[in-house]
Amino acid sequence: MSEFEGGKGPDEPPDTSAGARDAAGMEREGAQDPVPEIALPEPAIEVPPIPGGPVPSAVFDTRAAAAPARARGSLFFARLVQAVWVGSAVFLGFSALAVFRALGPISGADAVGAMLTRWHYIALIAPAILILVEWRRMRSRMVLLLFLAVILAVLQGFTDLRIRRIRMSSPIPISSLGENDPLRRHFGALHGFSSLLLLAQVVSGIAVIAAEPDRE
Repeated sequence: MSEFEGGKGPDEPPDTSAGARDAAGMEREGAQDPVPEIALPEPAIEVPPIPGGPVPSAVFDTRAAAAPARARGSLFFARLVQAVWVGSAVFLGFSALAVFRALGPISGADAVGAMLTRWHYIALIAPAILILVEWRRMRSRMVLLLFLAVILAVLQGFTDLRIRRIRMSSPIPISSLGENDPLRRHFGALHGFSSLLLLAQVVSGIAVIAAEPDRE
């Protein structure tokens, strides 16, 4: 039996029928047209900021947008504390005269002493709060004014304590003593010094308000 029996011989011409041509054409088209690749979106990778490194632009824009709101809030809070501080001092100064005229020297002194006790808390706390606010702004002039106000408040507090001790230690009301009595004269000097300290605190408070710029 021949080696090429049942198949085509080496010298046999290729099949040129229509079916063979279509099959060959499909093979060529499949080889020339590769399957298109689908481009998948790359996942967004968030890189955490490096401590001490540059701040991302998005974070910087957010901080810049929030800065005016924080500045307005800080200014409003400072104005509120200043109003309570200076307003209380002015109210105390005018009301003390009215209380003495209405209640007399003995009862009036007790009422004004109670008012002064509450005022001393305001005179110390309000400038201390404003110092903390101004410390962040790094404004030395405002901080010095507020420190001066705190010193004045402390001096007035010690002076009023001394006045109260004199009143409590006197066997008779101070107003019943003679005008030339040393105790009454010492009491009057301390009372005048306390009034001057109160006036100085009002002036320092007004100076702080005047030095505070209006920022829009």
